Amino acid sequence: YEVPSPSELGKAGSYIQTTPRMHVIENRRKNDFVFVPVGCTECHGDYANTGLDTFMVTQICEGVRRYIKNRDGVGCSLALPPLNYGGHPYHHCGMAGTIIMPEDVVRETMINVMYGLWNDGFRK
Repeated sequence: YEVPSPSELGKAGSYIQTTPRMHVIENRRKNDFVFVPVGCTECHGDYANTGLDTFMVTQICEGVRRYIKNRDGVGCSLALPPLNYGGHPYHHCGMAGTIIMPEDVVRETMINVMYGLWNDGFRK
């Protein structure tokens, strides 16, 4: 899986938004999988960054994409940007460095992202 590796957020062909449309369509016909990295922004202490969860899940999704591409010759698509804000339990309210989104907002966001991807032809 080559994790850790440098981030592929700006690499052409790694994410739907960094891939020319004609290649998205061509790749989707061969493999209609899409990964949507979902992380959060929360305090992990004074010596860690608040985007740690997002960075880790993005690296994992990128590694799985590389693995599938090496195995099958066709990569799956990743959606960009990763969802940087997640639902948190209420006892996280007031924690410095933590951005709390209500669970229903996160759910509706993901549902709408999935609707958009479905309308674009992604099925898995």
